[in-house]
Amino acid sequence: MIELTAGEITRECGGHMTSGMSNMTAFTGISTDSRTTNVGDLFIAFPGAQTDGRAHIEQAVDRGAMGIIAQPDEAFPFLKTIPEMYTHITLIEVDDALKAYQDIARLIRRKTEARVVAVTGSAGKTTTKDMIASILSFTGPTVAASGNFNNELGLPATFTAVEEDTKFIVVEMGMRGPGQITELMTIARPHTGVITNIGDSHMELLGSRDNIAAAKAEMAEAMTEKTTLVLNSDDPYTPKIKAKTTATLITFGPAADVTVGDIGLDEMARASFTIRAVLAGQPLEMPVTLPVPGAHNVMNALAAAAAALSVGAAPSDVIAGLAAVTPSANRMAVLVNAGGTTILNDTYNASPAAMEAALATLAALRGSRKIAVLGDMLELGDISEAAHQAVGGLCAANSVDMLLVLGDNAAVVAAGATAGGLAPGAVFAPQSLEEACEILKRELGEGDVVLVKASRALGLERIVECIK
Repeated sequence: MIELTAGEITRECGGHMTSGMSNMTAFTGISTDSRTTNVGDLFIAFPGAQTDGRAHIEQAVDRGAMGIIAQPDEAFPFLKTIPEMYTHITLIEVDDALKAYQDIARLIRRKTEARVVAVTGSAGKTTTKDMIASILSFTGPTVAASGNFNNELGLPATFTAVEEDTKFIVVEMGMRGPGQITELMTIARPHTGVITNIGDSHMELLGSRDNIAAAKAEMAEAMTEKTTLVLNSDDPYTPKIKAKTTATLITFGPAADVTVGDIGLDEMARASFTIRAVLAGQPLEMPVTLPVPGAHNVMNALAAAAAALSVGAAPSDVIAGLAAVTPSANRMAVLVNAGGTTILNDTYNASPAAMEAALATLAALRGSRKIAVLGDMLELGDISEAAHQAVGGLCAANSVDMLLVLGDNAAVVAAGATAGGLAPGAVFAPQSLEEACEILKRELGEGDVVLVKASRALGLERIVECIK
């Protein structure tokens, strides 16, 4: 972590230092979990109804924490003992521990000279973030968000990993409502922003795709004329988003500033293609082969290339970085079990667009039978029934041989599948994950390909565990 002193942090957070050896005390890291606190860390004790970090301050001190940030509360007497019994421990009392955490991230952002890239969008943002980070890692030391650390807690966590020699920081921005991306932008202040697309994720929370677009466009509104915004030329909301920003614009897509040609898929549905762009007036051609399956990842790769080039990556870095990308866990992960069945694990989350992409990938993979294990897509609100019925239709259109459906919308997906032409005898509706596992263990064989996908809350990764 970039060196931060107790005095700097206290001033930044608007806190009050009630214990400690010196304002010049420096911390080696930031911890928000007492179980993983290291010697020299500053431990931030978040309040909470179920788990309150202040109840674990003593454990953090025992593990070597040299500083504590906490909101005072009579219910946690250990806080009172620190000034007298642990005079070497810096105690900074604040009104809001979460805001203090975010303020520390803002302080790090001001102190670092690293170039910052931020990614948002309805689908593909984590994969795009992973691709950008992979490319930039060939250019210089890079810190990237772990998994989908993309909210008011996850984004500050990424900044606390920044070191003095970090050249690039890649963050992801999620949202559950209006104003949230605006707040995250005040922390990250990216040199380059990316909006992958506008879709139906969080429809239940925001009510319409127009509202989703407005929330995502908060990134564009926060960008200045000194920054760059990367937009999807194929997305119908792009013209409206363009009108909301003064940033330099780069588009990606079939007909855009960064475009693609010569697309082909191998037997594992991995795409090979040529990225075409113009950099400093010079036309570029970058032949790329992705190690991850899915034709939809071509668009993610174009977005990643555009963003990386904008902050200084060389074309050779784009080629090498995309060839070496490792996606975050449970996202289009391919494995072959001992029985010769290929498993496509895409269990992290699900939306209508992501389901369509996953089923198209299943269809493109070479195999004797194509089997889909699908669960609910959550947070779709009024469009939920129609969206789940459409997924069933996509199963039939993509020639799925066997379909297992789980969750509250299982019957709707099944009805869509049979209406689309899938034989009723090929559709199963297990009542539990355990029953689904038993069916799969009985049915799967060598050469079969099985897709497992649903929203995260359904826990379908447990099915992957039982059949892998």
